[in-house]
Amino acid sequence: MKTANTIMGLLIVVLFATGCEKTTTRAVIEVSPDAAAVDIRGAVTFTASIPEAERETRQLYYPLEWQVSNPGLGSVRQTAGDTAVYVAGDSEGVNTITVRDQAGAEGVAAITQD
Repeated sequence: MKTANTIMGLLIVVLFATGCEKTTTRAVIEVSPDAAAVDIRGAVTFTASIPEAERETRQLYYPLEWQVSNPGLGSVRQTAGDTAVYVAGDSEGVNTITVRDQAGAEGVAAITQD
């Protein structure tokens, strides 16, 4: 009987422990424009900011890191403060640009080049 109670107690502990998962909510950075159309070999400037509803309670942590999903289509050529310049390559396609701050907040925008 003592063994059955011990096993039952362990099962209860395991059931409660598995229900206590940690969740991480990633903060959002707004990227403006959120979608852009650019000519082949053209350029577009993106700006990162905190969503308006959170501007009193959050800030961006610099330096911002800008990346593209497909470097074969285009690249980030210049960055300064909150802005980045995307320059399209010689191909048509859809690319995404992602910005992250030093605290892990992230924003994404789409680029269609034709």
